[in-house]
Amino acid sequence: NSPGPGTCREIGHKVPFDTAQIIELYGNRQAFVNLFRETADRLVKQRWLTEGDAKRIKQGLNSSSN
Repeated sequence: NSPGPGTCREIGHKVPFDTAQIIELYGNRQAFVNLFRETADRLVKQRWLTEGDAKRIKQGLNSSSN
């Protein structure tokens, strides 16, 4: 339930992918993981993401189901 128009932009939105969706989009989970890590590293270099945040995001990826 949304508290009102425009709040998604403020509080975010998440749609988790299941394994089948990841395979359909990326070929396999490892390809997704590799692209995810490369993108996080690029965003750190471009200063859109802090190193600490990138590390936490990558750790979350490691702890997610295979």
